[in-house]
Order: sequence, then structure tokens, then C-alpha cells
Amino acid sequence: MQRESSARRLHCFQVLLRESTAHCACELCPSVRAKNFCQCGPKAFVKTPIRTSSLPGSVILNRYFGLLRALLVFVGVGLFASGLNTVASMPVGPPESDGFLEGLTYIHAILVGVIGLVVVQLGYILPAGRGRFRVGPLASRSPAVRGGIAVVAYSLIAFLMVYGIPLLVPSVTASMTYATGLFVFVIAGGIGAVVTVLLTLGNLTHRLITGI
Repeated sequence: MQRESSARRLHCFQVLLRESTAHCACELCPSVRAKNFCQCGPKAFVKTPIRTSSLPGSVILNRYFGLLRALLVFVGVGLFASGLNTVASMPVGPPESDGFLEGLTYIHAILVGVIGLVVVQLGYILPAGRGRFRVGPLASRSPAVRGGIAVVAYSLIAFLMVYGIPLLVPSVTASMTYATGLFVFVIAGGIGAVVTVLLTLGNLTHRLITGI
């Protein structure tokens, strides 16, 4: 029995379990639960469901990470729209007003809008997770790459708002809501660039330390 066990282990190879929906039926494989791979060959790779209650919490959370990303993107877009709506619905002040309240309203709208776009970027760059909720553009790429894509998108929108849309609709430049949106995209793009640089440096540091 010991010789048979040793012979089988010499020919073992790792087979990744797909979404924890299969398990190893071989009693000679002690690491299938701890490391999520099978060492006993394809014949031992049995497609039988594993109860969710027996899975680690990190695996369960990984399945629903896509929902968390979608929630953050939804909340971020809502904050951005709320900030612009604050400016759009602001009543015109009286002629004798010093503009202090209007200035506070613009600052508040810009802060809320920037926070919203930053939350959108964070939701997009979070790990995509596994399972049916692993969706979204570039889901298989690293967070640094997705962060860079978000920065490029914000920068492109700001560029079009400065050099593109005013050529088609010149009157839009007189809108304070439009100007507020432009400031929001510029500031959010700058913050996103800093986040992307930090992610890239962290990724490079991790590779240097681990040698991967």
C-alpha cells in the first residue's frame, strides 16, 4: 500500500478546482481542502457539489465581489449626479448678495462629485472576484491597469468638455453646472492618477519581494 501510494504521488499533478464545484475523491490527497487543488490525477477529480457552509469565508466573499464593485459604482455615480444637481437646482441669489452662499454651494458640489467619481474608480479597480458576478471590462487585468483606464477615461471626458463640446454647443460654457462637472473630472482624474501610481508601486514592490 505504501509503494502504491508513493508511486501515485510521483505522478501527481495539480488540477485547479473550478469555482469550488468539484472535489477530490481520493483518500491519498490530503491538501485538496487546504489548497484548493487535487494531487491525484484527473480520475480523482469528481464533479460533485460542495456545500457553501463548508467553504472558507474568503472563498464565499470572492464569489460576490462583483456585487460589491457594482454597488460602489452605483453609489459613486449617484454622488456625482447629486453634486451636479445641487448646482443645477441652486436658486439665483439677489443682486446685493456677496456670493458667499453660492461659493459654498459650488465647493460642496465639487467635493461630492469628486468623492463620487473616486468611489466609481475604486469600485472598478477592486478585484473582480470569481463566479458568475465576475463581470466588467478588463476584469482579468490587474487593479493598476484598470485604475489607469479610469484615469484615461476621466481625462478624455475633461478634454472633450474643454475642446470638443463647446465647439458644437458654444452656449454650454455659460452653465455653472457644466463648469462644475469639468472641475470634478479634472480633480478626480488627478486623484485617480495618484491612486494608480500607488497601486503600480505596490505591485512592483510585491513582485520584488516575492520574486514573482
